[in-house]
Amino acid sequence: MTGFRAFLKWTAFFVGIALLGFLVVLVGMRWFIGGNSLVVPDLVGRDMVYAVDVLSRMNLRLKIAGEEYNPHLPANYIISQEPLPGAAVKKGRSIAVRVSKGAHESPVPPVVGMSQREAEIAIQQGGFRIGDVARVSREKGERGKVIVQVPSSEFALSRGGNVSLLVSTGPQEQVLSMPALGEMTIGEAEDLLDKLGLKVGTLRYSQGDKNGIVTWQKPLPGMPVKPGDEVDMVVMVTVKPVVKEKRNRLENVR
Repeated sequence: MTGFRAFLKWTAFFVGIALLGFLVVLVGMRWFIGGNSLVVPDLVGRDMVYAVDVLSRMNLRLKIAGEEYNPHLPANYIISQEPLPGAAVKKGRSIAVRVSKGAHESPVPPVVGMSQREAEIAIQQGGFRIGDVARVSREKGERGKVIVQVPSSEFALSRGGNVSLLVSTGPQEQVLSMPALGEMTIGEAEDLLDKLGLKVGTLRYSQGDKNGIVTWQKPLPGMPVKPGDEVDMVVMVTVKPVVKEKRNRLENVR
């Protein structure tokens, strides 16, 4: 009987020790988790003002671990952090962050006045890409020369950014409506073509009763022509003509 009581006594003693240990652990965990441990917030992609405000409210400190260029985040935005979001830390712990310096920008090379090929080489050597290339007619713009660039050389641009070009196609070509030469004498037709900047092309002859009159032409009346274009004609003669070379007139036709 005495032995059984001793057994109960020691059993109660060890159970009490176990319960006491459990309570100590429970209280310690509650103290650590609820009183002195915090969950690290997600600061990546946030600006520094936001980070300082959030961490100060949580009794945490902000530490800048470094800065670097980043093409995806503006300057003063957070690229990465340590500890990671969701980690448990004690109050007063420093959260180290790496901060963006923005995109690495470089001056855009001046290419206005260059040929398109020269401009493209200069842009690529500067670390940029060729953007849109448009063409427009300009009276004072030399054909094939760059007359506008976007952005201009006054600005800086992120490496790999696009530079667009506007290239001159030169003065706009004058387009005329081909006049009707029928029933004119060859002399009148040649004078008119000369005033319009057109050239006499191949002359052919056919017999008829209207000596020296133009009876056919190419291009036909009303067709679009440009200065320098040639006009072929058939001229009526009353006698069998002597074959002459291109652009020669018949004698005594006027």
